[in-house]
Amino acid sequence: MITTVTQLKRNPTNDEVVIVYYDCELTDGEYYAYSYGSTSVSRTDTSPTFIDFDKLTKETVIGWLSLDPSVEADLIAQIAKQKLPTLVSGTPW
Repeated sequence: MITTVTQLKRNPTNDEVVIVYYDCELTDGEYYAYSYGSTSVSRTDTSPTFIDFDKLTKETVIGWLSLDPSVEADLIAQIAKQKLPTLVSGTPW
């Protein structure tokens, strides 16, 4: 599963990120599944050292995400449905 951060929402007074928006995608050969979401983040007493907003990297922010395992399970299920569809579209002509 590939996770991409698509947007950050932050407090303008202290540059603290409060919401992370992300996309998740999974490919299996010719089959593709996609999901998106957001998660709130906040600092605690055990948080690592504060990183200035302009010094954040994609890798750092992705490390903040603790995605529920059901996200990947849902993508796998989407692909399974594509491989063995229960309905198909088309016309006979």
